[in-house]
Order: sequence, then C-alpha cells, then structure tokens
Amino acid sequence: MHLERYLQRLSEIQEELGEIGTQLQTSAEQSDTPGQNLPEVRIAGFSAYHLAQEGVALLNLVAVTLSVVRTTATQDGDQDQLQKLDTVNHYLDELEPILKRILTDMAPYRSLDPVSA
Repeated sequence: MHLERYLQRLSEIQEELGEIGTQLQTSAEQSDTPGQNLPEVRIAGFSAYHLAQEGVALLNLVAVTLSVVRTTATQDGDQDQLQKLDTVNHYLDELEPILKRILTDMAPYRSLDPVSA
C-alpha cells in the first residue's frame, strides 16, 4: 500500500502551506493598500489553494487505504496496527478542517487570472 507515501506528502504539503502563509503575511504587512492584489499574493494564494486541493485528495486516498488496512488488522487481531491506525486517523481529523478552510479562504486565488477567480 502507498500509505507511507501519502502521509509523507501530506506532511510536505503542511510544511509548504506554512511557508506560503508566511509569504502571504509578509506581503500583507508590506502592502500600503490593504487588499491590494499584488502578483506575489496572487501566486501564493494560487499555490496554497492547489496544495490544499492536493491535500484533500490525499486525505481521501488515505481514508480508503486505512479502511482496507483496518479490516485486515481487525481480522488478524493486530492491536499494535490498530493503535497506529487510530493515531493516523487522529492526524487526519486534525488536518482535514485546516485544508478545507484554506480551500475556502484561498478560493479567490484558484486562478492566476484575477478576472476569472
């Protein structure tokens, strides 16, 4: 199963989103006009939106994978595996609302064309 790779990529996405958040905050602080649509803000917002989309897709892949692994672990009575799966589920439960909020907040930047966004 690809669970390890999915979780690694989710971790990378979190890190990248943190960096983008810092960029957005710095751009907002340097802007003389609040709400000014600076190119670097549009690019950062675009990146954040699409990374969050990727994260949500990975969450769905992980959920399906966990379901299959959980069924096998339950049948085998593998309590250690079930405990690990519970830890992963907890991580996903914390991450999902964050990614969905980023999607909502960055929706105006889903396109690099400010007219079509």
